[in-house]
Amino acid sequence: MFNILFFLMTACVEDKGLDLDTAITDTGDGIDCSSQFVYSLTLTLTDQDGGPIDNAIISYTVDGEEGSFVEYLANGEYFVGGEEAGDFEVDIYAELPVGEDCFDLGTALFNVTVEADECHVIPQAISPELDWERVCLD
Repeated sequence: MFNILFFLMTACVEDKGLDLDTAITDTGDGIDCSSQFVYSLTLTLTDQDGGPIDNAIISYTVDGEEGSFVEYLANGEYFVGGEEAGDFEVDIYAELPVGEDCFDLGTALFNVTVEADECHVIPQAISPELDWERVCLD
Protein backbone atom coordinates (compact mmCIF):
# COMPACT_ATOMS: atom_id res chain seq x y z
CA MET A 1 0.00 0.00 0.00
CA PHE A 2 2.83 2.40 0.90
CA ASN A 3 4.51 1.79 -2.47
CA ILE A 4 1.31 2.68 -4.33
CA LEU A 5 0.90 5.94 -2.37
CA PHE A 6 4.57 6.83 -2.90
CA PHE A 7 4.26 6.16 -6.64
CA LEU A 8 1.13 8.34 -6.88
CA MET A 9 2.76 11.21 -4.98
CA THR A 10 5.88 11.14 -7.18
CA ALA A 11 3.79 10.86 -10.32
CA CYS A 12 1.89 14.00 -9.34
CA VAL A 13 5.12 15.94 -8.74
CA GLU A 14 6.62 14.78 -12.03
CA ASP A 15 3.44 15.57 -13.99
CA LYS A 16 3.52 19.18 -12.80
CA GLY A 17 7.15 19.53 -13.86
CA LEU A 18 8.31 20.60 -10.40
CA ASP A 19 12.02 20.49 -9.79
CA LEU A 20 12.37 20.10 -6.05
CA ASP A 21 16.14 20.63 -6.18
CA THR A 22 15.88 24.20 -7.52
CA ALA A 23 12.82 25.21 -5.49
CA ILE A 24 15.01 25.59 -2.37
CA THR A 25 17.63 28.30 -1.93
CA ASP A 26 20.26 28.53 0.78
CA THR A 27 20.39 31.88 2.58
CA GLY A 28 24.08 31.37 3.28
CA ASP A 29 23.60 30.73 6.98
CA GLY A 30 22.39 27.15 6.69
CA ILE A 31 18.71 28.04 6.32
CA ASP A 32 16.99 26.62 3.26
CA CYS A 33 14.24 28.82 1.87
CA SER A 34 11.86 28.21 -1.00
CA SER A 35 11.81 30.66 -3.89
CA GLN A 36 8.03 30.99 -3.49
CA PHE A 37 6.63 34.54 -3.64
CA VAL A 38 4.51 35.15 -0.54
CA TYR A 39 1.74 37.75 -0.35
CA SER A 40 1.66 39.86 2.80
CA LEU A 41 -2.13 40.12 3.15
CA THR A 42 -5.12 38.34 1.69
CA LEU A 43 -8.27 40.45 2.03
CA THR A 44 -11.75 39.05 1.55
CA LEU A 45 -14.24 41.82 0.84
CA THR A 46 -18.01 41.38 1.01
CA ASP A 47 -20.97 43.71 0.64
CA GLN A 48 -23.79 44.17 3.15
CA ASP A 49 -25.46 40.94 1.99
CA GLY A 50 -22.26 38.85 2.14
CA GLY A 51 -21.66 38.90 -1.62
CA PRO A 52 -18.12 39.33 -2.97
CA ILE A 53 -16.87 42.78 -3.91
CA ASP A 54 -14.98 42.52 -7.17
CA ASN A 55 -14.13 46.14 -7.97
CA ALA A 56 -12.67 47.65 -4.80
CA ILE A 57 -9.93 50.24 -4.84
CA ILE A 58 -7.24 49.36 -2.31
CA SER A 59 -4.19 51.39 -1.36
CA TYR A 60 -1.71 50.83 1.44
CA THR A 61 1.49 51.96 3.10
CA VAL A 62 4.11 49.89 4.89
CA ASP A 63 6.04 51.72 7.61
CA GLY A 64 4.89 54.99 6.03
CA GLU A 65 6.09 54.11 2.51
CA GLU A 66 3.47 53.81 -0.24
CA GLY A 67 2.90 50.23 -1.41
CA SER A 68 2.15 49.28 -4.98
CA PHE A 69 1.25 45.59 -5.07
CA VAL A 70 -2.51 44.92 -5.10
CA GLU A 71 -3.88 42.02 -7.10
CA TYR A 72 -7.48 40.87 -7.44
CA LEU A 73 -7.85 37.10 -7.26
CA ALA A 74 -11.57 36.20 -7.49
CA ASN A 75 -14.72 36.11 -5.37
CA GLY A 76 -13.83 39.23 -3.42
CA GLU A 77 -10.27 38.15 -2.57
CA TYR A 78 -7.36 40.55 -2.98
CA PHE A 79 -3.63 40.12 -2.41
CA VAL A 80 -2.01 43.17 -0.83
CA GLY A 81 1.75 43.50 -0.54
CA GLY A 82 4.28 41.00 -1.79
CA GLU A 83 7.04 39.91 0.58
CA GLU A 84 6.55 43.17 2.49
CA ALA A 85 6.74 43.11 6.28
CA GLY A 86 6.03 45.95 8.68
CA ASP A 87 3.19 48.15 9.84
CA PHE A 88 0.52 48.28 7.13
CA GLU A 89 -2.15 50.94 6.84
CA VAL A 90 -4.79 49.72 4.37
CA ASP A 91 -7.44 51.96 2.80
CA ILE A 92 -10.41 50.36 0.97
CA TYR A 93 -13.08 51.98 -1.18
CA ALA A 94 -15.93 50.16 -2.95
CA GLU A 95 -18.80 51.58 -4.99
CA LEU A 96 -21.83 49.38 -5.69
CA PRO A 97 -24.70 50.57 -7.88
CA VAL A 98 -28.20 50.45 -6.38
CA GLY A 99 -30.88 51.16 -8.94
CA GLU A 100 -30.35 53.83 -11.57
CA ASP A 101 -29.26 56.83 -9.52
CA CYS A 102 -27.89 55.48 -6.23
CA PHE A 103 -24.69 53.88 -5.01
CA ASP A 104 -23.66 52.15 -1.81
CA LEU A 105 -20.19 53.36 -0.85
CA GLY A 106 -18.14 51.05 1.35
CA THR A 107 -14.97 52.22 3.06
CA ALA A 108 -12.52 50.86 5.56
CA LEU A 109 -9.22 52.04 6.99
CA PHE A 110 -7.27 49.72 9.25
CA ASN A 111 -3.79 48.94 10.52
CA VAL A 112 -2.11 45.56 10.77
CA THR A 113 1.45 44.40 11.36
CA VAL A 114 2.92 41.73 9.10
CA GLU A 115 5.88 39.85 10.53
CA ALA A 116 8.60 37.94 8.67
CA ASP A 117 10.78 34.94 9.40
CA GLU A 118 14.22 34.18 7.94
CA CYS A 119 12.79 33.49 4.48
CA HIS A 120 9.39 35.09 3.91
CA VAL A 121 6.67 37.26 5.35
CA ILE A 122 4.11 35.54 7.52
CA PRO A 123 0.91 36.19 5.56
CA GLN A 124 -2.31 37.29 7.20
CA ALA A 125 -5.87 36.73 5.99
CA ILE A 126 -8.33 39.48 6.93
CA SER A 127 -12.02 40.07 6.22
CA PRO A 128 -12.45 43.73 7.13
CA GLU A 129 -15.88 45.19 7.86
CA LEU A 130 -16.68 48.08 5.55
CA ASP A 131 -18.68 51.12 6.64
CA TRP A 132 -21.53 51.72 4.20
CA GLU A 133 -23.26 54.90 3.07
CA ARG A 134 -25.89 55.31 0.34
CA VAL A 135 -25.46 58.22 -2.07
CA CYS A 136 -28.05 59.16 -4.67
CA LEU A 137 -27.62 61.55 -7.57
CA ASP A 138 -30.20 64.27 -8.02
